[in-house]
Amino acid sequence: GNDGPWSTFNVNIGTPPQQMRLLPATSESATIVVYQGSGCNSSCPANWEDLRGGTFQPSSDISWKQQEYSATDPYFYVPFDTEAALGPYSFLAAYVGLDTLKLDWSGAHTPSGGSGILDQVVGAYEAQFPWLGLLGISGRPSHLKGVNTAENSPLLTLVSNGSVKSNFWAYTAGAQYNNPSVDGSLTFGGYDANRGTVDASSGALVVPMNSQDTSRELQLAIQSITVSGSPGQIAGLPLTVVLDSTVPEIWLPNAIAESIADVLGLVWNDTYSVYFINSTQDNALSSSHPSVGFLLAANVSVSGQTTITLPYAALSRTAHYPLYGIASNTTSLKYLGIKRTGNDTAHSQCYLGRTFFQEAYVTADYNRSQFTVSPAQHQQATNIIAVDPPGGSGSGLSGGAIAGIVVGAIAAIGIVA
Repeated sequence: GNDGPWSTFNVNIGTPPQQMRLLPATSESATIVVYQGSGCNSSCPANWEDLRGGTFQPSSDISWKQQEYSATDPYFYVPFDTEAALGPYSFLAAYVGLDTLKLDWSGAHTPSGGSGILDQVVGAYEAQFPWLGLLGISGRPSHLKGVNTAENSPLLTLVSNGSVKSNFWAYTAGAQYNNPSVDGSLTFGGYDANRGTVDASSGALVVPMNSQDTSRELQLAIQSITVSGSPGQIAGLPLTVVLDSTVPEIWLPNAIAESIADVLGLVWNDTYSVYFINSTQDNALSSSHPSVGFLLAANVSVSGQTTITLPYAALSRTAHYPLYGIASNTTSLKYLGIKRTGNDTAHSQCYLGRTFFQEAYVTADYNRSQFTVSPAQHQQATNIIAVDPPGGSGSGLSGGAIAGIVVGAIAAIGIVA
C-alpha cells in the first residue's frame, strides 16, 4: 500500500477470475476493488495497477450481475462509516454488482468445492482513496437498496453454505518490521492459536459488541497510555474508541496525540495533517526503541485488563505517491501512524486502525455478540482452532479439522469447518 507496508490477501473475482490483493476491512461487508478504467495522470508510475493490488474490469466478467442505484445513475454510493467520521470520505462512488469470489490466487481451490463464494457484493471504484481494495470481513449483511433487502457478506455466505460452522473471524495485520517479517493472518470460522488467544484467563480482553450502533460494534475503552521513556501516563483518559482495520492509522484526540508525539520529539504538520519523521528523528528513534502501550478495557467504567504495546517500528509508516503531496513513486516519506482527530471532544473520531492491528489479534464472534483482543504473537506456523456456534460441542471451541487453508502469494486465509 501507499501508507504501509501491509500484508494483503489474495482474492479472485469473477469468471474468468481476476486477481486482486486486498486488505481486510472489519467494518465492511462488501468487497471493494479498484476499477480498471480508473484515470491516472502522467505522474503515475507505469506499474500503478500492480501497486494498487490489481484492477477489476466488470465488462470482462461473465458472472458479473450489474446492480444500479436507479435508471439514471449507474453508481452506488458505498458508505464508509468510519471514514465519514474522520473526514471527507463519507462514501465511495462505485460500479456495483453481484459476483463470485474465490479466496485463492489460482482460483482452483475453494472450500465450497470449486464454485466459489457466490453472489457477493463487489464495488469497483475510480478514486485514489483507498489506494488498495478492501475485503469486507464483517459478519453482517450489506443493504444495497435499504434495510428491507440484504446481501450476505463473504463470511455469512460461508456460514450459510456450510463451509464454516460459525459466524466468526480472526485477524492480525502482521508485522512487516519484525525480523524476520511476519505476514498477516485472517481466519473465517475460527482462529489461529499461534497468533493470539480468545481466553480471558490467557490474557484476552472479551468485550460485548455494541448492539446500539453496528458501525461501532467493535467499541471498547483505552484506560491508559504509556510511552516508554516518559514519566507517568498520558492525560485525558479513559477514552472510548473503535477497532477498525478499514482505517490505516490510530486516531486520538489532539491533546493525547500531542502528548505521545512530544515524547517522541515529533511536530504536527498542519498542511498535511500528519506527524512527519525526518531521517535524523528516525535514526534516533530506531536506536532508542521507544514503545507505546495501550491498556484496554470493555468500557470506561471498568479497570483495564489487556495491554497492547506498539514498538516504534510499528508506528513508523512509509508514505508513497500520491499521499502528502508526493508527486513521484520514487519518493517516500516517513510518518507516525497516529493522527489527531481535530479537537479534544470528537470522541466519535477515535479509532484503533490497521496500525494497531499489527500488534493486536482481534476476533469477532457474531453468534455470541462479542469480540476479543489479545497481544499478537508473531509466528508463521499455524494452529487453527474451529469455533462452534452456541449449542455446539462444549464451550464453543472445538478441534475441528481445517477444511481449507487457502494459500496465496502474499498471505493466507484460513477457513475452518
